[in-house]
Amino acid sequence: NTSIEDEILIFSSSVQCTTLEHIRTHSHLPTKVGMPFRRHPPPDPTTLEARRTWLACYFMTTNTAMALHRPFLLRWTSFMAECVDVLESSPEAAPTDKYFCHLVWTHQLAEEIGFQFCMDDPSVAVNLSDHMTQHRVRGFERELEKHRKDVPKELMQRTCQMFLCVR
Repeated sequence: NTSIEDEILIFSSSVQCTTLEHIRTHSHLPTKVGMPFRRHPPPDPTTLEARRTWLACYFMTTNTAMALHRPFLLRWTSFMAECVDVLESSPEAAPTDKYFCHLVWTHQLAEEIGFQFCMDDPSVAVNLSDHMTQHRVRGFERELEKHRKDVPKELMQRTCQMFLCVR
């Protein structure tokens, strides 16, 4: 068992690491995107490793954007949904892939919540008494509850419980 102080320290270290990752991603983006591959052909994006890597990039950049209240660097795409489907169903997938896919799903939901409520814009104030806001919140609560019930007990580890708001 870890104490609350240990968990705060771990969280603080995590935020510092994600801050560095966000800076690293943003500083390299303008020089890497759109440049042709000169020495090597591009990697095959349909391999399990490439799919896992792409989802890990999405997970890390989304996590960083939420922690820093910054715009999302990567948006959820149909290819990412396909990656989740492949990693959850492939017989060659790693034992941790299904668990990782549940964590990625939580970040996809968080991205959607962020866009619905403009959470990356500090000038926007969400009015919780607004009828449409309440409707959206209830919809997200239902979606979260449905997904929470779909996670097998053996995959409901501490991190997954935290992201799915399980007590």
